[in-house]
Amino acid sequence: MSFRRLTPLVMILFTLWPSRMAYAMNPGYTTFESLYTQNMLVRAEEAVGKRIKNHTLVDQDGRPFKLYDLLDTPLLISMIYTRCDFACPTITLHLKRLATKGGKDFGRKFRILTVSFDPEDTPQTLKEFGKGFTGGDFTNWIFATGDRKTIKALAKEVGLTYEKVVYANSKERYEFQHLNLVTLVDQKGVVYKQIYGVDLRPRAVFKYIDMAREQDRLWVRFLNVIDAMKSLCYTYDANGKYVPDFSMLVPIFLGFFIQIVGAVFFIYYFKAGGRRKRHSEGQPPLSWKT
Repeated sequence: MSFRRLTPLVMILFTLWPSRMAYAMNPGYTTFESLYTQNMLVRAEEAVGKRIKNHTLVDQDGRPFKLYDLLDTPLLISMIYTRCDFACPTITLHLKRLATKGGKDFGRKFRILTVSFDPEDTPQTLKEFGKGFTGGDFTNWIFATGDRKTIKALAKEVGLTYEKVVYANSKERYEFQHLNLVTLVDQKGVVYKQIYGVDLRPRAVFKYIDMAREQDRLWVRFLNVIDAMKSLCYTYDANGKYVPDFSMLVPIFLGFFIQIVGAVFFIYYFKAGGRRKRHSEGQPPLSWKT
C-alpha cells in the first residue's frame, strides 16, 4: 500500500482517536459536537492531494472568471460569509496581514481568493466587505461568489464543511457552522495543504507556499497532522486572545502517550515472539555470529 493511501489511516490513528478521548474526558463538549468537528477535519484532510475543478466564479465587480486563471502562482482560498461576526473577518484580517508582509511576493509568489458560501452575499456585498481589507485594490486578492451548485462543489473540493443554522424566532437571522481554515492550492490546481484556525502565522504560511512551489509533498503531510491537532487544542479567552485549551491538550497528549506505549509494546511482543520461535526451532538468535 502506498504512503499516499495510508495518509487517511494515519490521520484517523493520530488525530481522531486522541481527540475523541479528549472530548470524552471534557464534559464541556457533547458527543455530537465532537463527532461533527472530527468529521469536518476528516473531510478537510481527504481533500489534500486532489485537484479542484476549473469553476466559473463571479468577482466583486460582477465579472465572471475561471479559477484556473489564478493558478500561475499558488493560491490561498478562504471560504467565508460576510455576516459572520468573528471567525470569518478574523481570518480575512490575518490574510490582509499576510498580504502586507508578503510585499512584492504578494502577486508574484501567491494570490488570495476569498469566496462566500452564503447565497445572500452578492458581488456588491463582497466588494464592500473586501474594501476593508484590500483598500479597494483587488488585483491579487479577489472576493468572489457563484451559483449554489458551483459553491457547494468548490467547498467540497477544498474540504470545507459548512451548515446553515436558522434562529427559531426569525428566519432572517442565521449563521453558518463551518471549519476555520484556509486552503493552499498549488499551480496544478491540487490542494496542497490545509491551514487550520483563524490565527495565520506569516512565517509558517510563507514556508508552506514555498513548499508548494517546490512540490515538497512528503513533509507537508506530517505538518497537516500537527496543524489539525493544533486546531483542536487552541481557543479564544475572554480577551479574544488565541491561547492553548488545556482541557483539550492534556487528554490529547495522554492519548498520544498511550498510542506510543502501545506501539512499543507490540513491537517488543512480536520481536520476542520471533526470538522464542527461532529458539524452539533450534535456530540461533539473529544477533549471534556464526
